[in-house]
Amino acid sequence: MARKIIKIALTGDQKAHVEYEERNPGQKEPDKHKLDRPCFVHPDLIAALDKLKAHMATVCEQYLLTEFEDNPALLDKFSVDGITIKGEGEHEGVVISGTRHVANNLAVTMNTPFIKFNANHSFYQYSEEMMELVRNVETEIEAYLNGKFGAGNQYQMFSEDSIEQQEGKMVLPKKRGGRKQKEVVEVEQEQREHDGDEVAEN
Repeated sequence: MARKIIKIALTGDQKAHVEYEERNPGQKEPDKHKLDRPCFVHPDLIAALDKLKAHMATVCEQYLLTEFEDNPALLDKFSVDGITIKGEGEHEGVVISGTRHVANNLAVTMNTPFIKFNANHSFYQYSEEMMELVRNVETEIEAYLNGKFGAGNQYQMFSEDSIEQQEGKMVLPKKRGGRKQKEVVEVEQEQREHDGDEVAEN
């Protein structure tokens, strides 16, 4: 089954909303999935998104790409919060979403226009360089879907096989009652046997 990443959006608590499609051989229309995992994203995924800062800012006409090369500190003004991949083949491309941090702890939301990867169809001269960075983000998203999480996840005690994934929901295995529950069951069983003996004697 082939999986195609459509979208990732980081949430304020360092988790992620992911959308993707899956298609079986011979299947005309893909199955679409939306997933909100209650697990922290791995730093590698955040780092992969960060590498798109300069491209987002350049396309949104905040700075020239060469200015970031001369003054990397300018990147601190920006953060990339997600990407949306659209199109297919030579018309495939991306929308980069993020923020520009301004004075007084305020932020301006930014979304690039749709940028095609193919240089023959793109208005952006660095589109193919940007595409390589997007592919790296896709790789990290796949790893996240396969269980590559950040430290401190409250669900890290459970194995991947014990977490059931259903249309974006996480269903954890039910806790067992343990010895105390077993003792209660045994007491109830003894009480039923005692009541049965009394009925038989009467």
